[in-house]
Amino acid sequence: MRCYYVSRYYLNASHSFHGSRETAHSHTFTIVLYVGKRKEETESPMEIVDQYAEEMIKELEGQYLNELPAFCNTEAGIEDIGNYLYETLKVKYRSTNFSLYQLDIADNPLSIYRVADRILLPTLNMENSKDNYDVIIEQKRIMD
Repeated sequence: MRCYYVSRYYLNASHSFHGSRETAHSHTFTIVLYVGKRKEETESPMEIVDQYAEEMIKELEGQYLNELPAFCNTEAGIEDIGNYLYETLKVKYRSTNFSLYQLDIADNPLSIYRVADRILLPTLNMENSKDNYDVIIEQKRIMD
């Protein structure tokens, strides 16, 4: 069974799709982190997860994202922001007793971008999720 914590954050920032301030528009991005404890001797308080996430979000809060070094030559869309936050937080959490399993980011309730190194399938329990994952892997093996 895989158990994990789910934390939700909000980021207010603006971006434009063509790198032009004239077409900039703002969003309140919803960011959801799925974080689990690693089985190591090192103990870290759960507050460190929030601290690292809030520090990163604070750096982006109220900014025109296209002008930040992390988003140079991008449209600073949810894909770019999600990939940046996921990869950066994943590295930061390595110094703790936690691992970042997945990050979801949305700029509206109908459009969610998901970043993960593994598949987390939303089910009523993680045992069903493992079964679903096994079916996907088996189907892929048959197709290859």
